[in-house]
Amino acid sequence: MIQFLKKYKAFIFGFSIIIPIFYLLDYLGLIIIPDKEASGIYIFAFIWGLVIALPIHNYKYLKRNKKTALSVLVLFVLFFVALAIDTFMQLPDNPITFILLIGFWVGTAYLLSPKFFKNIGS
Repeated sequence: MIQFLKKYKAFIFGFSIIIPIFYLLDYLGLIIIPDKEASGIYIFAFIWGLVIALPIHNYKYLKRNKKTALSVLVLFVLFFVALAIDTFMQLPDNPITFILLIGFWVGTAYLLSPKFFKNIGS
């Protein structure tokens, strides 16, 4: 049991970080946690706990593959910039958001299958 906890301590750390964050956001009024149907919040907390824990758990891999880690980080930033632009501009079918999201998905596909894109170019 101790070896299991040592091996997966990043997940315990990720979940221990996200729970106080959710309560803080609820206290500040940024999210509303329902008293009777909190199961949806548990699912979101679990997902965000994994999002925090996975980079910590795979730190050695990410340190070895800095280019891939940086590419994933750039894709996340691109995605959130597209969401921010879409929220800020409030245009239906915003062409800027459309182009940014296409770039996000093409970049994601390139990370998952770079040989496919290299074969197209040659």
